[in-house]
Amino acid sequence: MVAGMVASSHLWGYLADTRGRRKVLIATLLLDFLCAIAGSFAHTFWLFVVFRFLNGFFICGPSAVVYVYLGEFHTAEHRTKAIMWACIFISIGIISLPGLAWLVIPLKWSFDTPWFPYSSWRLFVALCGVPSLVTCIIMALFLPESPKFYQAIGQDEEALKALRYIYTVNKGNSPDKYPVKAIMSDPSQEDIEGEGGTSQSSGVFTSIWNQTAPSLPNSTPQEHGHSLPHSARTLCQPIIRRTPQVVERGMPAPAEALADLRTIKSRVRGDTQRGRVPGA
Repeated sequence: MVAGMVASSHLWGYLADTRGRRKVLIATLLLDFLCAIAGSFAHTFWLFVVFRFLNGFFICGPSAVVYVYLGEFHTAEHRTKAIMWACIFISIGIISLPGLAWLVIPLKWSFDTPWFPYSSWRLFVALCGVPSLVTCIIMALFLPESPKFYQAIGQDEEALKALRYIYTVNKGNSPDKYPVKAIMSDPSQEDIEGEGGTSQSSGVFTSIWNQTAPSLPNSTPQEHGHSLPHSARTLCQPIIRRTPQVVERGMPAPAEALADLRTIKSRVRGDTQRGRVPGA
């Protein structure tokens, strides 16, 4: 799952900036739910691994974009507080997962399918995708696109409609009473409309590279002795220094480290074997 998140982190940021925060959030939340349901029906270990990878691939979208989306609905005075509250609820959700597993997985419950018995641990995998579905439905029905995104791509009228909707929800007044009648785009702001919806597939990768290149060093590696930016080197140095100590003192034995993986694999195989029809 973590591998999927690492693999997709760059993509979702680009798509959120060019196609819209709301579109990315709705699509990735729905796909994460579908992968969770499909993963709960996986009848082989490696198929289960593939779906867990896809779960990480898609859940990385809302994990990164939600903070930008939320922050663009608040002024500077309340933005930090709103994002901190979002982090609190995300932490509560993560903490609650072991409790949900403790309630569901020990249940002596299952029903037979043509390939395997659908047992309680599979139900737990499916339940982990339910919050994504609920959030996807709420966003699709009630939440607008970020007005700042509309303004960034030059759609000032759409940005004004979103602001009127927010005004109506917050104040309970008619959209016609919204005091702002027009929005003027900032001419110094980069227009990303051309990079968005009409580019060819090859242009997407070119655009991603063009956005990534400024974060790389402009000078040659010989000038600084490194090919990484100074900020990246500063971040990595403490990790590199501590890695030998972590490996020596804190890392469990290989057999213990693979215990969870073997447990999952044995359960998938056990379900598959129990679901086979004798003589078939």
